[in-house]
Amino acid sequence: MRTLIVQTFVTLDGVMQAPGGPGEDADGGFAHGGWSVNYWDDQIEVVMSDLDEFLASTIARQVEAEEAIHNGDPGPRLAMWSTKDPVTVLGAVRSVSGWDGVSQLFRWLGSGFSDCSSYRFELLAAGVSGDLAYTVGHEHTSVSWDGVPLDPYTLRVTHVYRREDGEWKIVHRHADSIRNDQRPPLPLAERGPGG
Repeated sequence: MRTLIVQTFVTLDGVMQAPGGPGEDADGGFAHGGWSVNYWDDQIEVVMSDLDEFLASTIARQVEAEEAIHNGDPGPRLAMWSTKDPVTVLGAVRSVSGWDGVSQLFRWLGSGFSDCSSYRFELLAAGVSGDLAYTVGHEHTSVSWDGVPLDPYTLRVTHVYRREDGEWKIVHRHADSIRNDQRPPLPLAERGPGG
């Protein structure tokens, strides 16, 4: 069994902090930026290099794929995914497993989504260990379903990736609403088979 190593940077007062230089990550008025870079060792350099490579080769393509499916084109999202089982989706709308179920779900979503006026992925955490990786974030979306605009919504998402033939492929997606009082992105009647 493989081990997935998760790396985070937390200050002594519990603040998640970027590992970059003094001018990086000044969100919330934090004036010290990424303080930890001066305390790295050789192993952290290797881990960060793997993470940087993963993020550079994956996130932009994934954002493009999400924009496409929210405009009715499931092709780019299908291309981001592994066709080799096991693959799973624990979705905000519907959960499926196996490539046949996953690809059918994405085609169904593509047939309903349209007119995406805004999609933004907010990366909260990521990690790489060997041929496995993960991302955790928030997806902020404004879109229509069957031509009817939905209220803008935010999903909390986790993706697991597997490196196959040198390319990162998604093998798992979990998505749910951030708040319990937030409506699901699609009305219950529109959820389709198994929804």
